[in-house]
Parts: sequence; structure tokens; C-alpha cells
Amino acid sequence: MSKRHKKKQSPTPKAPPSRQRVPSPATIFRFAVRDDQSREVVDQAVLKVLPMLWLRDGKIVEQIKSAKTPEQVLDLASQAHGLGESAWMARVRQFGLTLVPLIAARLKASRDIEDEDARDTVRERLIAALRWCGLLGARALQDCFADLDEYAQCLACVVLGLLRARSSADLMWDYYQKAKSRPQSYFVGALWGLIDLKDERAGAALAELLAVGRAFYELFGMISLAGDARVIGPLFGALLQGSEDEKEQASMALPAVAQRIGREALIAEFKKMSASDVQMETLESSADRFLSYPMSNVQEYFEIYHQGIRSDSLDV
Repeated sequence: MSKRHKKKQSPTPKAPPSRQRVPSPATIFRFAVRDDQSREVVDQAVLKVLPMLWLRDGKIVEQIKSAKTPEQVLDLASQAHGLGESAWMARVRQFGLTLVPLIAARLKASRDIEDEDARDTVRERLIAALRWCGLLGARALQDCFADLDEYAQCLACVVLGLLRARSSADLMWDYYQKAKSRPQSYFVGALWGLIDLKDERAGAALAELLAVGRAFYELFGMISLAGDARVIGPLFGALLQGSEDEKEQASMALPAVAQRIGREALIAEFKKMSASDVQMETLESSADRFLSYPMSNVQEYFEIYHQGIRSDSLDV
């Protein structure tokens, strides 16, 4: 699905309320390629929402299944919509790592596709295919990165993170620095990549985005995953001055951050925000409340971030 149609055609993952109620293209893409279970849930949800898809997609599915060579399968990438997408990916994975050089060559050549929708679709399919190609797939994405537009680079960051390609961290960070000033939400792809790599710069980025009021669907869920001491101050700002939705999400993200950074660091952040006459016992008591909050509650609240997509995680 192209970046313009993805929101309309994909089931929407349930998440805590937010002013930004639609996930970014990077997040929807990541849910689909996170693991085999997530892919299966998305496929089943699509069938449930659009049972008549067989009438539309049956022909392309048969073409994909009957293709005899890797080149023939790759030629059908731009037509692999709906049910065709799953059929196409299944065939690609049958060929295994031998397809990596062909996919890389197609990715580089995709810049010459004039139709924007077709170009987006081809790149989405090829980048998703590299998700299952391990180190070879990561290297191919790194080699092709400069040949992609910002939308495709956003998706490439997602896959590089899932592949744990730590040598891509600086590439992702440089991309994030460029993309964060754009009106689109492509920077979210870089954040996913950095979070999956457990890169400490993700914490800095999340603190900055919250502090400057850059609202986006995934913000507090990502903070629950990767926020560090730097986000404590902005989180309290959201608790005090945010909308009702933001206050609720901030209150749930805070225990996750608190338990990640530990009691000493949490109290130190509280001291920075407190008046000089506030007693240490008060700070310690406040810290202990967040530290004792059950993480199972946080993980349930931000379920799609901590556990991925399950059949009951989608609005269908």
C-alpha cells in the first residue's frame, strides 16, 4: 500500500487515546513485518474486513503463485496489493537469500519508476522482503539507502532496526535529524530503528520531541519502551499541562521510565524539578510510587508496543 492509501486500507491497531489517532506509515509497516505472527494477524484482519478481496485480487494471486523464476515474482511487486501482498511475500521467501542481489538491484532501479504510487509499492515490497534476509538483507539496505526517497528510507530504518543492524545506527540518526523537521511523520521510522537497536540517542530524541510539543501517535508508547532520565521533566510537563489524553498516557509512561532508570536517577530528576525546600522524604515517597507501579499494567496499556499485534489488538 502506498503512503497515501495505507491509512484507509489497513486495520488500525488499538492504542491509548491520542490527538494523533492514526499510526504513521512506518508503524503500520513495522507491525506487518515485525514477525511472522504479526504478519498472519494482519492478513487475517484484512480478510475479515474485506472478504470480497478475492474477487479483486484472485487473478494477481494466481499469477504470483504460477511465476516460475525469481525475476518473474519480482516483476509482480507493483501489483501485489491486498491478498496479493501476502502471496508475493510467500513466494519471495521461498527463494531465500539468493534473491538479495536481485532485490538490491531492483531497489536501486526503482528511482526510475515514474508513477509515484507504483514506485512506493515496489519499494515497500522489496524493503519488506529484505526483512527476512538477515545480515545480507541489512547490507543490501545500507548499500541502497542513498538511492531511496525519504519515505522509503523511513521504511528501511524500520527493517534495519528489526535486523539488529547496529552498524546502521549513525545512518538512522542522520536520517532522523533531517526528517524530524519535515511535516510528515517519516522520522518515526528512524525512531523505531534506534529503539530496536537500543541506541541511547532514541531517548534523547523522544525527550526533545515531547519537550517541543511534537505530538504523534506513537510518542508515549515509544517513551514507555525507550524513554530515559532526560524525558522525566517533559513527562511531568505533559502531566501538568497536556490534554486529558496526554495526561493519561504520560501517567502510564512514567512508571516504565522510572523502573528503567532506577530509584537514584529518578530522585535526582525530581530534585531538578522541585523547589529547594522540598524534603528528601517527599521526593523519595513520590519516586517509590512510580517504582512500585505494576509494569504489567503499563505493558497492557501500551500493548501493541510491548507485545506486537494480536488478533484483539486491531480495530476491524
